[in-house]
Amino acid sequence: MKIKSHLFLAAWALLAPGVAALAQVQISLPAPLYNETFESVAEGALPPGWSVTNFTDDATPGEDLDDPKSDSYKNWVVISTDRVLSNPWEGPRRLSTAPNQFVNGALVTSIAKGKFIYAESDVRGGSQVQYLFSPDFDLTAKSNVFLSFYSMYEQNQDSIGAVEYSIDQGKTWLPIVYFIDGPDIKRAADGSIDGYETLNSANGDTAALLDPTTGEDVGRRYGAFIGVATNKWPTLGPFISARINDDAVESKRVELFKLDQADNQAKVRFRFAQAGTGSWYFGVDNFGLYSIQQTKAGKPSVTVPSEVSFFSDSTFTGSAFTPSVVAQTHSVSVWQISDASAFSAEKGLASIIESYTSTKSRTSLSVKLGRVAPGKTYYVSVQYKDASGAGSDFSEPVAFKVTGVLPQPLFFEDFETTAPGTIPKNWTATNDTDGATGVEDPADFRSDSYLNWTVVTFDVLGAFGADRVNDTSVVSGNSLYAVSDSRTGNQIQHIATPDFNLSGKNNVWLLYKSNYQQNQDSFGGLEYSIDGGTTWLPVLYMIDAPDIILAPDGSVDAVKTLTTTAGDIAKVTDPATGERVPAGKFGDFILAKPIESLGPFLSGRLNDNTQESKRVERFRLTAADNQAKVRLRFSQAGTDSWFWGIDDVGIYGFNAGLPKITVSRQGDSVVLSWTDAAALQSATTITGPWANVVGAISTFSTPASGEQRFFRLIQ
Repeated sequence: MKIKSHLFLAAWALLAPGVAALAQVQISLPAPLYNETFESVAEGALPPGWSVTNFTDDATPGEDLDDPKSDSYKNWVVISTDRVLSNPWEGPRRLSTAPNQFVNGALVTSIAKGKFIYAESDVRGGSQVQYLFSPDFDLTAKSNVFLSFYSMYEQNQDSIGAVEYSIDQGKTWLPIVYFIDGPDIKRAADGSIDGYETLNSANGDTAALLDPTTGEDVGRRYGAFIGVATNKWPTLGPFISARINDDAVESKRVELFKLDQADNQAKVRFRFAQAGTGSWYFGVDNFGLYSIQQTKAGKPSVTVPSEVSFFSDSTFTGSAFTPSVVAQTHSVSVWQISDASAFSAEKGLASIIESYTSTKSRTSLSVKLGRVAPGKTYYVSVQYKDASGAGSDFSEPVAFKVTGVLPQPLFFEDFETTAPGTIPKNWTATNDTDGATGVEDPADFRSDSYLNWTVVTFDVLGAFGADRVNDTSVVSGNSLYAVSDSRTGNQIQHIATPDFNLSGKNNVWLLYKSNYQQNQDSFGGLEYSIDGGTTWLPVLYMIDAPDIILAPDGSVDAVKTLTTTAGDIAKVTDPATGERVPAGKFGDFILAKPIESLGPFLSGRLNDNTQESKRVERFRLTAADNQAKVRLRFSQAGTDSWFWGIDDVGIYGFNAGLPKITVSRQGDSVVLSWTDAAALQSATTITGPWANVVGAISTFSTPASGEQRFFRLIQ
């Protein structure tokens, strides 16, 4: 879902744009310099020396800690988790915790325990503007000062959560972090965050803030609620943190920030702000100040094969982690892939097409790259981060070439001969989608034309939104399309191919172009059957990366991931009652069994990212070799959750392993030999025209001009 609802639960992505792997969060904290757990503070009160102020509209007069609309919640206030759970304000949602967070080696199971300090916006009308101030902390003779706190924050499309500090008793303020809905963040031409435009741009739905002298509304922009002076806003881009609208879990984090100007300061004060209009909430627990010695680890290097096959995992190996100080330990590794070699040691590759954050302290990466193509050269670099989050310099980029040649497909469907609004002959579509109106209109993706998967034209997709056609390498002409975006209720759509006869075919592969966009609650699944649909085998399950739950050893816990219920996952219809189930789970859309074996097939994708999952997907269908009835099943499920488009679906088989071309030189001739293919074709350009080369071995005289030629194998 992309608008606020009180009926769902999603998850946190601690992943930069382009990251396609799920990361664990490993934080190591020494004994605190100062620590406030709020346990000794009475509910409804504040810790000694802390203060609050607000510009919050009235709701229900009088104070009542059991009523979030009462005056008790016009300000930040200390309350207990028991009170939150006992009140009708979605207690479990507020107390949810992002998965895979570890502090000093222990899994964080609760983002708030006992008592904590809280700012409510969700159920109140009008505007809520609330500020919380700490006392001044004496950090004289303290260095490498960090702030850590457990953050019970949920982003709404119009809200801001801000944390700042002062070293002059509040006369001026310095930035720590600003939580803002991702789409409201403005960017410069180079892709960097434009702090001034983000904070100064008018937002009609942002909270009102009246000037006490003039009565003028000076709110309606995020900058109205921060303490840093306006002339500093252009420098605040690095402190603006995109958070996900209506995501109940992704910002339930253990936050850790370095305070560069707090070292050796005698009066360090903190300012927490929350501003919204019925815009969720912001809670804080385990507020702590720490002195953490942070030093860059040694710069790693990468070993990469000069060539990697398009059909297999690419394996990159980094050098050993090299600590700069004795206590420094390796936490995670960040891998970058680019199609260009431009690079800086601090930020790595300049134009990243894929990025992966490892689980735990792994120094190698084995992955099937999703955005590469045969015949092209790419570059890889890696950075190691220690337990405090300090990153090494990125390794010098190393080049590798992607190889691979496809034979003629055994079966191929590009949907070009299928009439829009229909599906190919002998394909079968079923759905459990809400919102049937009895009206079909191909120009309206909310109409009954889109209850099921259906073939659409490129122009129709473009009219639905630019993100549907922003990557022409995966969508052109007609394509098969399942939409969830802007539809109400539940969208559950399945489509199955006819049975393909692969008798006598070995080394079977499936390739297709995937025009997919992940939402925080959506699911895209692909399975195949070799017995006419009686049983099914797994190929791919696409899920928002933070919803993938890891076991303590870093492996995927398929059972927990696929059986955990959440209010925002699409709800199937119970055949016994004819009613929707109370809460959905991803396993409801999966036919493959056993569920505990499905971990390797779960693929974390990035919420709301318009590019990351636009890929040529390719999978080895091991059990399909020499089978007479091979059927594919694509499933899309969501609740107003973007879309999935498919094009150029091909099944490929090889008689004995992948085709190979070997090249050697004999005098002025180039000798090419090939195996596992019926014919070799040649062309002067990669797009053809192609002509057959006759014979098992063919030779070509090298032209004096150095003519370029391309070759492919036909099976």
